[in-house]
Amino acid sequence: MRSRKPSTTLCRRGGPPMSNKSTKARSRKPSTLAIHGLSRTPKAYYSVSTPIVQTSNYYFDSTTEVFEFMKAKSKGRVVREHEYGRYGNPTQQECERKLAAIEGAERAILFSTGMSAVILTLMAYMRRDGHIIFTSDCYRQTRDFATNTLAEFGIQVSLVDPTAEAISKAIRPNTNIIFTESPTNPYLRVLDIPAIVKVAKRHNVLTFIDATLATPYNIKPLSMGVDIVIHSATKYLGGHNDL
Repeated sequence: MRSRKPSTTLCRRGGPPMSNKSTKARSRKPSTLAIHGLSRTPKAYYSVSTPIVQTSNYYFDSTTEVFEFMKAKSKGRVVREHEYGRYGNPTQQECERKLAAIEGAERAILFSTGMSAVILTLMAYMRRDGHIIFTSDCYRQTRDFATNTLAEFGIQVSLVDPTAEAISKAIRPNTNIIFTESPTNPYLRVLDIPAIVKVAKRHNVLTFIDATLATPYNIKPLSMGVDIVIHSATKYLGGHNDL
């Protein structure tokens, strides 16, 4: 079952985020982007607010429609957006579009918990026999996963001070990810993100930042060159259980 209070991971892969919609994004303030996103999407029964869609199944009008859908899907063509709850939900996707808009991301993905977002993002990008740098001042569960679990996957881990200098000294030939937070949890250190990104780019290393305590209203790491931003949506981003 998918939580009604999901956490998110926001991704940017190559090129400037939302490059074809940047003018509209700049002209809209955060509150407008949070409510409307970048464009109006059709909603059931002409509803202004996004309905909460609870179905797991979506109907087809005929077996012929199912056949045509599956044939198009096998060729990589999208002829309709929803097939089954596992592959997407209209409410979830509308939330993802709005989160991507306010973050300035190419796309946002919702997860059931914040640690799901952290762990699955790391697992998607980590390399066997690779090395990941974590900053020492970070969420305890993230630190526990880094120090207690990643070794079972053959991953080397370094915990360093949250500074560009310390991160630079910790980089090895097999380093491929820098994972940090800004502001950090629990000591609220605000990192020099551009300096850290500069170090990462110099060594061709990905940069992930958990920006839960800042929200996109106060900081936009993607615009500074960060590759992936993660939020726990039950905190500031969702109004502390108001999402």
